Amino acid sequence: MVAILREADCGTVAETAKKHKLSEQTNVEVHAHVGAIPCCCRRPRRLSGIARVSTESSFDLTMQKIGATALCPQDPMSSMSVDSLSFTVRPVDTQEDIAKVCELRATCYGRHAPALREHMAHPDSIDRSPWTSIFLCEDKFSGAPVGTMRVLDNTRGAKLEIEEFIEVPERLASDTRCEMTRLVVAPGSDPLVKAALWKAGYLRCIQARVQWLIIGARKPGLIKQYQYLGAKDMYADQRLVPLGHGWSLPHRIFVMNILTAASDWYEGRHRLLRFMVETEHPDISISSVHRAAASVPRLSLVASA
Repeated sequence: MVAILREADCGTVAETAKKHKLSEQTNVEVHAHVGAIPCCCRRPRRLSGIARVSTESSFDLTMQKIGATALCPQDPMSSMSVDSLSFTVRPVDTQEDIAKVCELRATCYGRHAPALREHMAHPDSIDRSPWTSIFLCEDKFSGAPVGTMRVLDNTRGAKLEIEEFIEVPERLASDTRCEMTRLVVAPGSDPLVKAALWKAGYLRCIQARVQWLIIGARKPGLIKQYQYLGAKDMYADQRLVPLGHGWSLPHRIFVMNILTAASDWYEGRHRLLRFMVETEHPDISISSVHRAAASVPRLSLVASA
């Protein structure tokens, strides 16, 4: 669930699957983060292993770990589940946190585009905005940063970065909107890191009552992922728009209704429903929506991405 989400995840899937095991879900009653969505789905079976992982994409592996069993109607009064992860997700709070985020970005982006390494090593104006939430994933065992993503919304009047380059349709112009950018996952990390970042961004938008997520996608694989999440084309003609913060490359523009996503997933018996809505993850913290502006020095940016 991302806007210009680019995952620099190039570790071997086989090593990832071997390193991490799916944690057991505990049958404990909790309150859903996002309201009273009926618990309509049978709990997925615990996966004893991941088969043929060497031929699957990281997205396929994530979906398989979330649960590949069919979803079936069940007593809506059934208890919710609570589950722990092998990592934590939290908003950045200190200059040390921001330094970790920038180092991870530089490493992951720089692996694919060495020219971006120096640029990604420093926070930009979006990072400094008080209307931006930056999430950091850290491995519980080692404490190492394993993933990050940032979310910006217009609930306090801020203009989205992507809206510098697109024409917002009239039907969306008066509603609250957001975008999610700079998503990276360290190679070899738990396959659920990406899904957990999606969930953190989703819950953060629900908390802020943001209705629309605006998404720009270029690669066919990413387009498939966003469509799977429920994103629709913003423009009926599926026009491609060059995005300045996407290196001026043409992107297809999508929108997703955040406030109806849970009911849409419920109606479609989506595999993400259990993870995103019906499971409490104490390791995912979104804290308050907006934070104080980061006191970092202003930089002369050579690009925007």
